[in-house]
Amino acid sequence: MDDALWWPAPHPALGVWRDAGGALRWRCNPAAQHWARRLGVGKDLWPRWAQACAEAAPPLAPPSAPASSLPAAQDDAGEAAAPLLRLPGAPAVDATLCPQGEGVLAWLVAESEAHSRHELERLALAVQAAGLGVWESDLDGRTLYWNEAMYRLRGLDPGDPRPVWQLSRLTNHPDDQRVLSELPRRHVEAGEPYAMDLRVRWPDGSEHWLATRGRALSGGPGQPVRMVGVNGDITDRMRAQAAELERERAEQASRAKSALLARVSHELRTPLNAVLGFAQLLQLRAGQVPGPQQAEWARHIAEAGQHLLLLIDDLLELAGAGERGQAAPQARPVALAPLVEEALHWSAAQARQAGVHVLPPQQPVEGSVLGDARRVRQVLLNLLSNAIKYNRAGGEVRLSSCGPDDGALRGLCVADTGPGLAPEQMQQLGEPFNRLGAEQRGIPGTGIGLAISRELLQRMGGRLEVQSTVGQGSRFTMWLPAAQP
Repeated sequence: MDDALWWPAPHPALGVWRDAGGALRWRCNPAAQHWARRLGVGKDLWPRWAQACAEAAPPLAPPSAPASSLPAAQDDAGEAAAPLLRLPGAPAVDATLCPQGEGVLAWLVAESEAHSRHELERLALAVQAAGLGVWESDLDGRTLYWNEAMYRLRGLDPGDPRPVWQLSRLTNHPDDQRVLSELPRRHVEAGEPYAMDLRVRWPDGSEHWLATRGRALSGGPGQPVRMVGVNGDITDRMRAQAAELERERAEQASRAKSALLARVSHELRTPLNAVLGFAQLLQLRAGQVPGPQQAEWARHIAEAGQHLLLLIDDLLELAGAGERGQAAPQARPVALAPLVEEALHWSAAQARQAGVHVLPPQQPVEGSVLGDARRVRQVLLNLLSNAIKYNRAGGEVRLSSCGPDDGALRGLCVADTGPGLAPEQMQQLGEPFNRLGAEQRGIPGTGIGLAISRELLQRMGGRLEVQSTVGQGSRFTMWLPAAQP
């Protein structure tokens, strides 16, 4: 008989077998000895119980007989059954017989404990319904028993033939296994709670979290013999906690970024304003001081300073638009017709300088959208500016309104006749500071205007759509929720 299966068990058990000479042998585990003292079982009953178990069980063979020659008890369906036997003497005790190799194992329960047995059955049903895994191990942390749920909590088949102690080592995360192996000793010797949240790896490579809780069971006063406990799946909870922690870290990083940008902006603006002031002063006095190139140098200084100032403003705008904790712009109805008229007026000077024709809408612009008027204007002006800036000399920019059939969104479309974008450029479009090679053509800009526009539209409940064909031009459409009339 395999002592590891029943000797350290917390339930009373009686092992019965025959030795090589055919003599009947028996012994009870520590749990049975403690149980017998509590119930007042006399020593003379054990031989009688062993004899009764031997007579009721399939014939016991000596160790030399092959295990396959031992007949098994059969139930009505023809499958192996565990017979229940009322043992002789008092107190009244029932034994559940389980053949074990060349012997028989009898699990004992007193009739007076039947109520407790029913309670245990109900508890087992609740554990099964909750999907909890039940385990038993020795004090060295070597797992001896798993119920079916323990297998499923690790993505394993309950019919896996490998020993459970081996499956436990294979599925437990290596870093957690070292801590888990020390828990029984710390629990027994120091009285620390046996509680831990550990990671397990499924056969498919996925990682899951289990909560394990346990306690030591004793075979007698002050004699712990094994550990028993439960496992429960806490993967969803741990993933939610990780997501919340990541969100908090992102918000903290965002706040730090905003504070840094504000500080950098202040530190840059102060000397930059001085540079611009002196550049303007040089321009005003260019005719009074000798030097034919002084006016041109002063103009370069002023233009470079203005470029840096715009870059600072764009950086702050981008940081503010992407701030996680920042409230969304207040949504109010914004009429499209005056917005378009204003945008065309403001972009006219840039179009004349670039030699680009900006064409007004062919159809009247009607309706309103929900959004912040200043932000909506900012996005439209940015799209018009880009369409002019990245166009060709003599090219065209056409502004039009559009809306889907369901009327939930309304859009303004800016189409140009520029060089268009290749598919690989479309994938990088909108990346901050990525100008897609426009800087090599001497076109001014910072490369973050489109990123700002897309972020602002998303925060107002809209989106930005882009269509482009190399050699024909691009079409940018800003969509926003339609305002109800």
